[in-house]
Amino acid sequence: MPRIDPRTARSRGFVEPPRALGLFLQLVLFVWFVIRFAVATAFTAAFAALALLLWFGFTLPETPADTTTKTDAIVVLTGGGDRIEQAYRLVEKGLASRLYVTGVAEKVTKEQLLKRLGDPPAELAARIQLGSRAADTRGNATETAAWFNSQSLRSMRLVTGNYHMRRSALWFRRAMPDALIIEHPVVPKGLSVACQPPASGCEPWWSRYETSWLVAKELVAYVGAIFYITRN
Repeated sequence: MPRIDPRTARSRGFVEPPRALGLFLQLVLFVWFVIRFAVATAFTAAFAALALLLWFGFTLPETPADTTTKTDAIVVLTGGGDRIEQAYRLVEKGLASRLYVTGVAEKVTKEQLLKRLGDPPAELAARIQLGSRAADTRGNATETAAWFNSQSLRSMRLVTGNYHMRRSALWFRRAMPDALIIEHPVVPKGLSVACQPPASGCEPWWSRYETSWLVAKELVAYVGAIFYITRN
């Protein structure tokens, strides 16, 4: 067989076989691939998490699903944002015949709560009941379900913060699947979705770190509740 001139081999279609990479170079390339994959995955996960947070935050419920339908009870979860006061005003308006406050601290008495509400008349005060066994949202639902079923009730208006409403409704509907539950969100200060037209003292949730962090934590809790409920 004639010898191939290396100077003309490539032009004549002859190509030298690639040299095998050394072990060290193979290791370097593998590490570089892992780093690139990890960075790409982290960026994708961060983008997805941000998109989910924006969806969750900018779709927080700000108005009741129904403002006129009367229910058997108003149920309010303790917390900030003038929840209890607004729930009591709903009873005053005649939207329900009784008010149940769930998640009350054990040291808080009914007399203290009534004083907070401006000492309502005896007839209204008698229709307010407190639950003090719940320590979290799931407990609120369980506690309320026991009271709700013991009273043979069929419908309720659920009052809690707008950022907390999705998770609350999830647990309450799981605990009382046959009950009619009307969601009545309360918008705490600094947790508005948007201020249009701009209102005095109105602060969107994304305008401060504290409220953004609160919404982010609530999103994580909401997703966790979904996973728990779907798997149990």
